[in-house]
Amino acid sequence: MRKYRSSLFLVLAIAILAACGGELHAGKAPPRAIEGVLDLSDWDFEEDGVVRLNGEWEFYWEQLLESGDFSGERQPARTGFYRVPSLWNDYPIEGKKFPGDGYATFRLKVELGDPQQVHALRIMVMSTAYRIWVDGVFLASNGQVGTSPETSIPQSLPQTVIFRPDGSTADIVLQISNFAHRKGGFWDVVELGVEKQIHQKQKLKQAYEGFLFGSLLIMAFYHFGLFGLRRKDPSTLYFGLFCLLIGARVLVTGECFLIVFFPDFDWEVAFKIEYLSFYLGVPLFTAFIGS
Repeated sequence: MRKYRSSLFLVLAIAILAACGGELHAGKAPPRAIEGVLDLSDWDFEEDGVVRLNGEWEFYWEQLLESGDFSGERQPARTGFYRVPSLWNDYPIEGKKFPGDGYATFRLKVELGDPQQVHALRIMVMSTAYRIWVDGVFLASNGQVGTSPETSIPQSLPQTVIFRPDGSTADIVLQISNFAHRKGGFWDVVELGVEKQIHQKQKLKQAYEGFLFGSLLIMAFYHFGLFGLRRKDPSTLYFGLFCLLIGARVLVTGECFLIVFFPDFDWEVAFKIEYLSFYLGVPLFTAFIGS
């Protein structure tokens, strides 16, 4: 066991570095959205950094609304305010909680300090399909948003979208539907910054995750080679399989490299890889420690 302790420490160090590398941030604490409004009028993106659009978004359950639906005098009936990020399974209304399956619209008004800048949104994973508009302009979709399992298609593909706000306030409208997972909703963060910042952060995170995957793959095959030479020592096989499983998990989480390179890759298969890599990785790691 002592012979492979350095390999274990190396994998842990790489994982910690990859997890923390993309989250380095210096500057003041960002404000949070309150009742559907996020005030960034005093926020300098160049000095203060990227902002996560966390807080209270307007929430419209079982309504698929677009920006134009909010332009008239008669406004859609709002269900309430939804804490982002979170699952709508946890959203209480009239003493009950919503099911995982369903669809809804979220809306946020962002007050910007310098509307002349070109801004960008970094959107990670929603559960399990979405469409987004800013100031009435459709920017992106992920999967197919629908009102039933037959009209919905899930997809997990991180995206960066670029926009220039019409004025000092950006009006963000986001539709989400889920009929593929037991938990639905706005379950990951959306980040806002100037275009250069968002692209730089995206590339940095991709570099870290690519480095992590490559390191795990090399270590997996290195230990498979050791097992081929020393078949009486199963610890090398266990550790190689563990590295391979975690490497597979890296491909379908975070930046989702597998989906980026193969957009038509089956969502359910990717989902099973994510969960099985964890539940199979635990006994493999336990077997490695005990061997």
